[in-house]
Amino acid sequence: MKQIGLLFIAWLSAAHLVSAAPCAPGTLASYAALGAGGCTIGGNVLANFSQGQPLNGTANIPATSVNIFPAGGGSNPGVVVTVNLTAGSGQVFSTLFNYTLAGSIYTSDTVTLSNTAASANGAVSDIQNFCRNGNFQAPTFAASCPAGEGPGSPLVLVGNGSASVSLTATSLGITHNLVIDSGMTGTASGAVIVDQFSTSGAVQNPVTSVSAGTWLPVVAPNSIAAGFGEGFTTTTLVAPSTPLPTALGGLGGVVVTITDSAGTLAVAPLFMASPGQINYLVPPNLAPGAATVRISSGSANFTGPLQIANVAPAIFTADSSGSGPPAANVIRVSNGVASVDPAVFVPGANGGASTPAPIKLSPSADRLYLVVYGTGIQRHAGPVTATIGGIQIPVLYAAAQGSLAGLDQINLGPLPQSLAGQSSVPLMLTVDGVAANPVTLSFQ
Repeated sequence: MKQIGLLFIAWLSAAHLVSAAPCAPGTLASYAALGAGGCTIGGNVLANFSQGQPLNGTANIPATSVNIFPAGGGSNPGVVVTVNLTAGSGQVFSTLFNYTLAGSIYTSDTVTLSNTAASANGAVSDIQNFCRNGNFQAPTFAASCPAGEGPGSPLVLVGNGSASVSLTATSLGITHNLVIDSGMTGTASGAVIVDQFSTSGAVQNPVTSVSAGTWLPVVAPNSIAAGFGEGFTTTTLVAPSTPLPTALGGLGGVVVTITDSAGTLAVAPLFMASPGQINYLVPPNLAPGAATVRISSGSANFTGPLQIANVAPAIFTADSSGSGPPAANVIRVSNGVASVDPAVFVPGANGGASTPAPIKLSPSADRLYLVVYGTGIQRHAGPVTATIGGIQIPVLYAAAQGSLAGLDQINLGPLPQSLAGQSSVPLMLTVDGVAANPVTLSFQ
């Protein structure tokens, strides 16, 4: 346990930068690959693109078939989303996607739906909703918008048209539910969605905080978070020891405070601080809902929103991307003797994506257990469940790891022999009904 704790201290003391380049034409899949770093339109950051579950009874529109183009500039950022698809008689296609927008003070939102065509009882529709100063919860994007901060009144468009709403927010979580429905006897095709926002100026010295495991903007008390911005420090500062300090850089150095939805202010312990990133521990006992992060560093001050939930399950991954093989160990018990198997991943070349290394399940008399590391899990009040390749796996332990603040440990097993020969199958972890980021395993 101490060894993995030391490894994570080293990992959290490094800057895992999520850089943001100007937005460019792409697909929902390519935008999702940008993660929490996202891309920029002027001083606005569009990030955390993801696709949710399609409506029941509909065929999902693949993320690679949803095209996204940046629109507007710093004072009126937006996106143009296009889908070129025809639903014939009895067919219904849909896509539900979500993203975040931050960096300015947003005052209005206008959605336009165009280039649609329908016959008989077919129709093309889009329902847009937003969460002020927070975000919705995947995969349905119907929950976890902070109380009192949203959601905004849905903008509903059926066929070509537009709708607008006034708002005030410094960040937004945005969903669109596009449906191309032929009806019983008709047809429906095409969709161009323009979603554009007006601003009244930029937020000065913004900071964007996310889970250090998923890179998504929801964290739990006593979990590990990362804050991104510009000009926090001139050099990289690392916590010299544990317990973690609440300031780095001496007098007038870096200090992170969080004010929760109940008005409680707490100082966050720090793992590291660099010019563009600060890794910190979310203090315990903060209330769920919309919070505010403030960073002081010398004479500079930074501020940004933070969404807190009781649990925000995240599995750390081998390459720190939030996807791919997990940061995990396999414990093998053979003839009553326990040993640690080789790593469950193969590091990518030149810092590229890691791939799963096959876990050897033979001989069948051996009992194998998977030890997975994450954050945002330890405060769960209800069940923790896990599946690998759709097979239910017993959860033996899901709580604090013990040697590093904010680090959680999940013990799974024994692993069934029925997994033998399965390649790149998902490990799905659910905590109090909230899904963690899926990770990938292989078996031989």
